[in-house]
Amino acid sequence: MSDVPFPILDWRIDQQWQAKSFFNYVCEQRKLVTVLEAISRRHSYAYNEEECVFPDLDDPDPYFHFVGVKFGVSGEEVDVTEGEFWYYIERAALFWMERNDADTDAIRRILRRIPD
Repeated sequence: MSDVPFPILDWRIDQQWQAKSFFNYVCEQRKLVTVLEAISRRHSYAYNEEECVFPDLDDPDPYFHFVGVKFGVSGEEVDVTEGEFWYYIERAALFWMERNDADTDAIRRILRRIPD
C-alpha cells in the first residue's frame, strides 16, 4: 500500500506531475484535511514550495489571469481544468479516508462539494 495518493511521478512524461506532487506532499505532511477544506472552497493555498492557486481576473497582477486551477512546485507550474482539479481532490480524499478513520466525517463533507 502506498503512502501517497499518486505514487508514480515522472516529470519527464507526466504533464500534470505538479498537481500530483502537491497532493502527495500535503499527505506526507499530514495536512490534507486542512488543505482540502481551503482549496475545495477555492481558497489558494501554499505550503513550502507547493501551491494551489485560483484565478482572479480582478487582480492587477497578470499572474492570476488564467483559466482553471494552477499547481506549482518549486517554480514549475501547470494549469488544470476544473474537472481535473476535482478529480485530484476526490482521489486524494478517498486515499486519505482509507487510512485515517478519524477524518472520515471531514472528508465526506469535502467530497459533497464536488460538482456533478
